[in-house]
Amino acid sequence: EIEEDGVLHSCLAVDKERIFVSKDGNQPVVLSVDDNGNTNLPDNVVQFSSDSVHDDEATTRDVYASSGAREAVLASLDGIDTTILAYGQTSSGKTHTMIGDIAGQERPGGREERGLCQLAVEEICARMQATEEDPDQDLSVAASFLQIYNEEITDLLAPRSSKQQKSSISLKEVDGRVIASGAHSQPITCVEDLNRVLLQGTKNRATSATALNEVSSRSHAVLNLDITHTSYEAAFTPQGSRDDASEIQVVRSARLSFVDLAGSERVKQSNVEGASLTEAAHINKSLFALVHVVQALHSASSSSSSSRTTPVHVPFRDSKLTWLLKSALLGASRTLLLVCLSPAQRHSLQTLSSLRFASACRSL
Repeated sequence: EIEEDGVLHSCLAVDKERIFVSKDGNQPVVLSVDDNGNTNLPDNVVQFSSDSVHDDEATTRDVYASSGAREAVLASLDGIDTTILAYGQTSSGKTHTMIGDIAGQERPGGREERGLCQLAVEEICARMQATEEDPDQDLSVAASFLQIYNEEITDLLAPRSSKQQKSSISLKEVDGRVIASGAHSQPITCVEDLNRVLLQGTKNRATSATALNEVSSRSHAVLNLDITHTSYEAAFTPQGSRDDASEIQVVRSARLSFVDLAGSERVKQSNVEGASLTEAAHINKSLFALVHVVQALHSASSSSSSSRTTPVHVPFRDSKLTWLLKSALLGASRTLLLVCLSPAQRHSLQTLSSLRFASACRSL
């Protein structure tokens, strides 16, 4: 962020897997390194660790390859439910990271614009093509697209003339997975199929202009890819030997979810009012609920929890967001959290808050 004095003022700095952020919104991050290569931290700077850090020069393909996103996609192909969440303040780049440019085009200069969900479908479709050559295997994918707007869940793929697009969808828990009953789905066989889903969904998603973001998402968006892998494998006799004369059908199913969380915002900075102020209140309330769930899970998993006489209550039902994410945050699933940060000095408090949330998640 360049101020009137022409000097670059940043509230954070990055170094490999470390992030340094200013605790004081009035002071930029200034670091020094001693003769031994150790970083000297001023009193106003806090250090955080991450599994990977990407600066503004990284492409979405870089993030996909080295953030753990690709490993998450491969896990879903092996039958493991997986969720990738984008978290951070408004205008920090979450939607760009997740869905990029829907047309799959590139910026001038060759910068990659495809988001993580399109890159994931590239990976899945490559596996699809491989299974097409094997008569004993079949791989299918179906996409659904939901939004949580003012604590109501609606179907972004419902036809425009459908009352379902405006009505709330109910959640129910089936076999340990919270699902949206009655949501429309579309088969996915290529990236172009997914782009059509994203285009329809983003047209229906609630957005508005604020002082911080010209096209600010006013809802949490959840793209679900339901993956079914069917294979025919040789059976085994009761004695444990392979019986090549007969075969059994093996079906592995998993859900790969991409969650583009609406950005937390400080109303004094976004200057919202009226309906936008109500939206901001619901967004912040649901994000606070997510923080409380993570804190409760951390408390339940801490070493001191073994001495507790009563179990720790995890408030999943405090918001539609946390209830929908229950199976992602609990049980035999994998979750990847991508934190998008603004380096602007005036956003230092929001950046610090985002990193503290990420640190709590990382400790689970």
